[in-house]
Amino acid sequence: MFPQEGGVGQRALGGGRGSHSRRSSFRSVANAIRVGLFVDRFYRQLSSNALEIPAELQQLLKEINNWHFDIFKLQDKSNGHSLKFVAKELFSRYGLVSRFRVNLDKLDGWLSAVEYGYTKLKNPYHNDIHAADVTQTLHYFIGSSGIANNLTDLEIFALLFAALIHDLEHTGRTNNFHVNTQTDLALLYNDRSVLENHHVSAAFRLLKEDDKSILANLKPEEFREFRSLVIEMVLFTDMSTHFAQIKHVRSLLNGVSDKSSPSVTMSLMSLLLHAADISHPGKPWRMHKKFADTILDEFFLQGDEEAKLGLPFSPLCDRNTVLIPESQISFIEFIVEPSLSILSDLIDFFLKSDEGPVSSAHPGGSSTVPPTPNPNFRAAGGKIPPTTKTPAKPFQTSSNSTTTRRTESENNIKMDSSSAATAASSSSSCTKLPLSSRTPSFPLQGGPNHNYGPILRPWLNHLVENKAKWRMIAAGKAAVLIK
Repeated sequence: MFPQEGGVGQRALGGGRGSHSRRSSFRSVANAIRVGLFVDRFYRQLSSNALEIPAELQQLLKEINNWHFDIFKLQDKSNGHSLKFVAKELFSRYGLVSRFRVNLDKLDGWLSAVEYGYTKLKNPYHNDIHAADVTQTLHYFIGSSGIANNLTDLEIFALLFAALIHDLEHTGRTNNFHVNTQTDLALLYNDRSVLENHHVSAAFRLLKEDDKSILANLKPEEFREFRSLVIEMVLFTDMSTHFAQIKHVRSLLNGVSDKSSPSVTMSLMSLLLHAADISHPGKPWRMHKKFADTILDEFFLQGDEEAKLGLPFSPLCDRNTVLIPESQISFIEFIVEPSLSILSDLIDFFLKSDEGPVSSAHPGGSSTVPPTPNPNFRAAGGKIPPTTKTPAKPFQTSSNSTTTRRTESENNIKMDSSSAATAASSSSSCTKLPLSSRTPSFPLQGGPNHNYGPILRPWLNHLVENKAKWRMIAAGKAAVLIK
């Protein structure tokens, strides 16, 4: 479930749970409480302004739990600092600042450096807006499904960190371009996941600067686990390995019965980031169209350079031959839809109770039809109705995991059911999906053993709608949609 707004102020210090807390050297619970309150207060006071957010932006950030969160509006209202505000808001909500004793002045410095790393080359698409959107989308995935309850604080920190830096210092050119032109980066990383390796390297280089060392207070074993997780997740975003990675996850689902297996957790985290990275076709048309335009602008700029160098055009980079609507439909059908489908299956598997899996949209767990929202959700006006739940044993990524799983009480959600569902466009080549007149902005989910009902998939309707609009554009029937 989603953490509450103002997580740092409303949650107790997030560290020391499970096996790790049992090894605590505190002599009494009272001492632990006193020390926890002191540390929490101390780190909140390190910088009086670091987490202060203007009132107008606070209103926008209240929608951060919503699938339809408008990152472009936040970018405009924050004067180009959407990444910084999304990061601060989510670090606060998940209690990561207090849990890992992050110096807020260093956090501010690190985020400023990350923003600069994204904007210095003025890429049309691979920039700070994309990074902020991916981070918010990943937050939606783990909050709406209840996955956040089953991940450690360190894993959530690594997830958000990886989302923020997954395209840091992107050159605006593809791996294929770097390899074909034998750039310094291609030579450095031996042609293998050139950009992805660079993104991670650039992020950790920043952390070595004293005024940006936000991980300085992690224990050595925590830092090693954190770094390993981030590397694995960001390398997973290399599109050249997409089909092999999806095949691996599918085989994992078919062959692993233990949801607490480290391989399941790592695959889930990697797929969460990858799915968030390519999720824009599942957003409302206005947002999807803007992202599609900018990525194609970036591809065409690469194609222009390839033409000047006498190189063959990389896929989708020849502005004179690319069929834009058809390319977007293919991207949705062959990349995005299968990725979001298997992510839904993996989430269902990860969250299934001992009594059986969470209800699927239909038999077989395929994510092709949006499930019906839980009726109790609407009846309660968007509030969780009183239920009796049996707490699950915490899952561990490994026998020596440094952080325990999050408990439900630490992840209480502020419900918001104000977003209305977007009707899917009907088309002769599309299946019209059933819709309710009002759909919650996120599903009603609980802790590890929740049985509230199927996971809502708000992207399904937008995928159908957006494909229909691209088909209309391709047929010359919807010129007004082109802009």
